[in-house]
Amino acid sequence: MYTLLHEAPAEKFTQVMNQIIRDKTTEIGTNLQRLRKTACLTQKELSEKSGVNLRTLQQYETGAKDINMASGKTINALSMALNCNFYDVMEMEN
Repeated sequence: MYTLLHEAPAEKFTQVMNQIIRDKTTEIGTNLQRLRKTACLTQKELSEKSGVNLRTLQQYETGAKDINMASGKTINALSMALNCNFYDVMEMEN
């Protein structure tokens, strides 16, 4: 009934949990993708709402294009369409 880690040393538990968190973070994808999904928009809907080309939007979401290198106009259009802060769309490291 207990999980495999219930008697594990704290270091092992921490290691496994950190890996799970990293895996979950990777599944979420980019900030743009997370924000779009939270807003319940398809890529096509966000493209139309923001005026950003659909293919460009897809490339930002997959990381094929660096959104941090996008023009201020593009990032602003996306943030306005997603009702979020300009910086929320960008991939800022903590």
